[in-house]
Amino acid sequence: MKRDRAWFLVLVGFSFGLLSGANALPALLVEPMAVDFGEVFEHAMETREVQVINGGSEPITVSRVGRTCRDCLSTELDLEWLAPGEAAVLRITLCPDQTAGILEEMVTLESPGRDAVGIPVSAVIRPSYRMVGAPFLLEANAESDRLTTQVRITPQVPLAGRLESPGEGHGLFSVALDPDPRRTGSYIATLTTTSAIPVGMSELTIPLRSTDPGDPPCVIYGSVFLPPPIHVYPARLRIAPAVREQLRILFVDQRKNPPANILEVRVPDEHVRWEFMPGFSLEQIRINVYIDRQEGKEGPLGDLVLITDDPENPAIRVPIVVDPSMAAPSVSMTGGPVPVANPRGCGCVSSM
Repeated sequence: MKRDRAWFLVLVGFSFGLLSGANALPALLVEPMAVDFGEVFEHAMETREVQVINGGSEPITVSRVGRTCRDCLSTELDLEWLAPGEAAVLRITLCPDQTAGILEEMVTLESPGRDAVGIPVSAVIRPSYRMVGAPFLLEANAESDRLTTQVRITPQVPLAGRLESPGEGHGLFSVALDPDPRRTGSYIATLTTTSAIPVGMSELTIPLRSTDPGDPPCVIYGSVFLPPPIHVYPARLRIAPAVREQLRILFVDQRKNPPANILEVRVPDEHVRWEFMPGFSLEQIRINVYIDRQEGKEGPLGDLVLITDDPENPAIRVPIVVDPSMAAPSVSMTGGPVPVANPRGCGCVSSM
């Protein structure tokens, strides 16, 4: 399918050139017409060559070699001025820092007064290390929590050296790296927090070095989340530009003792109403938010503001945004049962 798509793009460009007049004829010919690197491991530098031929009757100057991803590819053209029938070699190289995944990009050859010639470039980048247990997400309950997790690492390419721990003082974690007793050639990395955990989401990048600098780098990715003392989520409410009433739910979690109280909820206008819903404990509650009459609107509507008796968090703001991408087709009355529910549910109605 990828090669068929590449041929289709080239044929479309050729047809456009025919329709654009003689000056747009694709006198630059390339062979192959698409470059497929196939499966390549991370951090491997691979190069493919493309023949660039002047198929016209006049000299051509290649003024620019473009690429859709400057961080993924590099290019080198050995001749910029081509006489009729002359050929040049274009070298296309995958950059060594390309991460794992599917790569679909384009290299272009540009000449004055002519349409650019596109060369589709594709590859499947495989990870140099297979990991079980990473990327990870750990959740903490307090700054002083001691968290630990393990990651099994199996190299997918032969290593000239062996992996080593990055040592102490790397971010939140210390890393102990040991051979996997159950699998030859694999490692077990044990990560343990060694410092206070900051409030919020902490994104971690933990590199492991090899005793041989020529080996591909190994990086463990992870996250640690410590909710704030009063955690209101989602951080914003997105609604459709519709006349109908829309329900959105705010959840409030706390790790304060005693828990803070919500004294008041302020809304941006009369089309926003709310309802307080007690949860399973005083620390876990929810607020139902009902919004209507937003047809034809787009962008910020205003903030829903929670007023609390907590001196550190006296007012918590939750933006309300009218987002056209939230619009959904109407419910079919003939396609099956239509869900129905009490429009307000149960709970203590606080502002109706």
